[in-house]
Amino acid sequence: MSATIIDIPVIAHDTIDVEDFVAHAHQPYIIRGAIDQWPARDWNFETLRRFGTPDEWRGNLDWVHLRPPHAEDEPFVPFPTANLGALRAEVGAAKFEYEPTEWCLPVQCPELAADVRIPRYFANDWLARLAPQLGVHYPRILIGYANTGSALHYDVFNTASWMAMIHGKKDWLVFPPSERKYLAPFAERYTPDTDALLAITNRAYRFTLEAGDLLFVPSSHYHQVENQTDSIAVTYNLFNEHNVSDVLGDLFAQGTRAPEVFRQLARLVAEEVLAA
Repeated sequence: MSATIIDIPVIAHDTIDVEDFVAHAHQPYIIRGAIDQWPARDWNFETLRRFGTPDEWRGNLDWVHLRPPHAEDEPFVPFPTANLGALRAEVGAAKFEYEPTEWCLPVQCPELAADVRIPRYFANDWLARLAPQLGVHYPRILIGYANTGSALHYDVFNTASWMAMIHGKKDWLVFPPSERKYLAPFAERYTPDTDALLAITNRAYRFTLEAGDLLFVPSSHYHQVENQTDSIAVTYNLFNEHNVSDVLGDLFAQGTRAPEVFRQLARLVAEEVLAA
């Protein structure tokens, strides 16, 4: 077995509307031109450091939590981002797994949140409508550093997501839901040798997300992401009628292990569906 690489569809922003999103809601795709007019396109690391202080929570801007590959039983260790070059030289590791902690803009930095424009085809978002009750807010900033990667996973509680690439490049490997059963031994592990993942699966998307691109990833799609360069991205998890069965199914499967905030989400959505 060796995975066939699927070409990821690329769509122009000025040709897509809500109906197009519905048509493509079950496959990943890249949208070009979606963020060209965002004030956030001018962000860089110096821009972000003007907001807040190192003593405040700013995601991975000041500190990043790292561990070697294949060390999922070990805790992440925090390192100041200013010293990553020295750390790599000392440890001698070519790549590290990093913990992709996010900077929640509406709560922690509303001034920067104003620089992001939610695309019209992603405006139908139940998480946003339920944010006051749940305390779950988007958009968020995800900062990455060259030669770091995140573990193979699907998004929290099987939500869909979109990512707008502001600065840098990320290498993505995305698997359709049909491949999930083969990937179980690698789930929640960072595998720098991506050929090992391709060797046990049938189909995969493999591509580089570059500054100016917007990526949509549906529910139930495992993915592993590496930072080819230092990077800044805007992330947003998405929940609506197109993936309600995926999200609620994941929540119910977890039962009492699901955090109370998401059990509350399940109750609220069930009430909304019944009311309709």
